[in-house]
This record gives sequence, C-alpha cells and structure tokens, in this order.
Amino acid sequence: MAMWWLKMQNKTIHLPESFILNKFNRKGQFYSIEFIFTIIIFVGLIVILVYFFHNVTNKIDLDKQSSHDYILMERFANSFVLSSGSPVNWEYLDRNDVLSIGLAKNKNELDINKYNMFIDYNSYYDDTVYLLGLGGYNVYVSFTPLGESVPLGEFGILPHDAETVVANTRYAYMNDTKVIVDIKVWK
Repeated sequence: MAMWWLKMQNKTIHLPESFILNKFNRKGQFYSIEFIFTIIIFVGLIVILVYFFHNVTNKIDLDKQSSHDYILMERFANSFVLSSGSPVNWEYLDRNDVLSIGLAKNKNELDINKYNMFIDYNSYYDDTVYLLGLGGYNVYVSFTPLGESVPLGEFGILPHDAETVVANTRYAYMNDTKVIVDIKVWK
C-alpha cells in the first residue's frame, strides 16, 4: 500500500492511499466547484436565449410596423393621385370644410388648381397631414417633371433623422407634362 505524504506546518503526516482515494473519488460525490461551474453555464445559456428571443420579437414587431406603414403608404399614394378629394371641389373651399385631399382631375391627371392649393397648405402642415389621412406620421411630397431634377413644388418636411422611411413614387400628368410624384412617409 502506497503512502501519501502531506506536509502541514513543517510536520509530516502519513496517510494511507485508501484514505485519499476514498476522500476524493467516491462515486456519486457532489463537488461544489463542478456545481457552481454548471450553474454558471446554465445561467449563461438562459441569458443568451433570452437575448436572442428579445431580438427576434423586436424584429417581428419592426416587420409588422413596416408592413403597416407600407399598406398605409399604398392607400395614401393611390387616393392622393387617383382621387379628387372630398368634397370634389375642395380647392375652392375654406380649409376647415375639406374632408380629404386628392389631386386627381382624371385618372393619373393632376388638377393644377388642386396642386397649387395643396402646395399652399404647407403653412398648415399639421392640419393638412390629418386631411391626407396620415395623422401621427410625417410626410414629404415632391412633384418633379420627368427627366428633370428640380421639383416644381414640394410639400412637407424632408426625413433627415428618421429610422424608417416608407417611400412611394407615382407618375401622373399635370398640364400635359409628365411628373413624378415622390412621396415619403415616416414617424
């Protein structure tokens, strides 16, 4: 039988090998260091799972919001360019009597009088955004002749620091000139 030698305070203690093996190698023995290490790994995995779950739910929420914004933009762009507004002669009425704004004279043809009044409504931005059906959003609309870079007119605020901007482009005629109606909506 081999003997293990331990030194404690300059004293030699003789312990039989069976004592050492029984003390540290018992089957089913529970070591506190291993337990702590296992807990650390387990908690670390839980933290990683929660982090990824949080990121996935944020991505899903952002996708839902983007989808909602895109649908809102499509409805707005279509009604803005394809409808004449309500009432139909809104450009001749007091701003407080207007229910909705649309610029169409005919399909894909913009009425110059409605266009001019819409551009003039820039000074009533908040009220006009509500009349456009975009309450709670910001909007920027520009009207540029096809092939040119300088807009004929603009309405709204350019999105400088917006996180998500939904953009849409429509083509229409105004006074026999083909124009690009560039629309941007954001929160």
